[in-house]
Parts: sequence; structure tokens; C-alpha cells
Amino acid sequence: PSWRQDYFQGSTGGQLTSMTLRRTFLQEAVDEPWVDAVRFEYEGLPIGDEWDHLALSDTYERRPR
Repeated sequence: PSWRQDYFQGSTGGQLTSMTLRRTFLQEAVDEPWVDAVRFEYEGLPIGDEWDHLALSDTYERRPR
């Protein structure tokens, strides 16, 4: 089993996983101090645009409520 094969494959799986990871790490609904931004890597390397179906290649900043 692997993240790449089990969660990042296919357009629906890749989109849902991307959205879930961004929302989970950024916790925009939490009022207390939290992380300012998040950038994702896979096996120690940045996730680039060459990954089909994933939207995790940028740095994602937390938006204030």
C-alpha cells in the first residue's frame, strides 16, 4: 500500500485527498494560533505539477475567518 497508489490515483481520489489534506493541516475554522501555511512533499520531494489529479504543488496559506 502507498499514498501515491491508494489515495492520489484518479481524478476524484486525487481531488478529495488534496482538499482533505489542505483543510486538515490549515484548520481555518480554529481561532487559536495555528500554522500560517503548508507545503506538501512525498518521500522527501516536493509534489510538483507532474502529479496527475493532485492539487498540492503550491504553498497554501491559511485564510483568516
